[in-house]
Amino acid sequence: MTHGLEVPVGPQVRWHAAGAQTSLHALPAFRDWRMPDGTLWARFRRHAGLHWVEFPEFADFSVSPDGAEIDVYPFAPSVGQADLTHLLWNQILPLAQSLQGELVVHASAVSWSNGAVAFAAPSGTGKSTLAAYLGLQGARVHCDDGLHVLWPEQSPAPQQAQVGLGHRSIRLWEDSRQQMANGSSVWASPLGYTSKARLLSQDGLHFADGPEPLRGLCVLTPAATDEIRLQRISPADAVKEVVAHSFVMDPFDSGLLGRHFDLAVKFVTLCLVWRLEVPRNYDLLADVERVVRRDVLGERYAND
Repeated sequence: MTHGLEVPVGPQVRWHAAGAQTSLHALPAFRDWRMPDGTLWARFRRHAGLHWVEFPEFADFSVSPDGAEIDVYPFAPSVGQADLTHLLWNQILPLAQSLQGELVVHASAVSWSNGAVAFAAPSGTGKSTLAAYLGLQGARVHCDDGLHVLWPEQSPAPQQAQVGLGHRSIRLWEDSRQQMANGSSVWASPLGYTSKARLLSQDGLHFADGPEPLRGLCVLTPAATDEIRLQRISPADAVKEVVAHSFVMDPFDSGLLGRHFDLAVKFVTLCLVWRLEVPRNYDLLADVERVVRRDVLGERYAND
């Protein structure tokens, strides 16, 4: 039973009737995700050997220990299909992949003819806005969050990590929407769990069709001035940044966390990590693109 929803390739997904699972909420949680204003966003529990993730007012998801099976329990028939799709794709699937030994980073990613660059940051820092802008300037958008890293043994590129594909949409806050949109923009129906708008297509916006070599990961930091600064991060600090910006189902599971740390070390040996200070100024996005393409991808400009 699919409820007409897109199902991610990989894990087996089973859909259950609304209200079929309501007995777990009295159990203690081992982890909460909260919004910047303190509102509970997701609650994590362990029960019967499974990982359970509750999104209040929307659904419970259970994930098997190996990440291969996902069960979906909507709380009510009124829960929107689009909400379930996006919770599955953008939250649960990356968590399941972490149990399967995969590395998924809270990052957007775009690519040009000479490789891809990813931008890691917490929500609201500008990674989706930057991906949308670059996509409208000719880059191909791979994801606006949930960067799935493919390793050399999974791709034809020797000794180089690659960026996979995410959901073909870009989520933007209202101020970014006003800056990016034009008459050709196609927006998805609003989601119940976020005020972000989802850009599905727009003239000049292109989504990637396949993996591309990942040339660099930029950790975004808000700049205090209008100066754009790009600095290499040491390998030790780069590992910390990758771990901090990654999806991990259970950070209290020492075995899982150890394996995840090893993945971060592997990533840093294959991909340079940078700190990119970005002003909150839409008029400077073209300058940000220039810095990234020149210093991360090694492109040359006539007046450099």
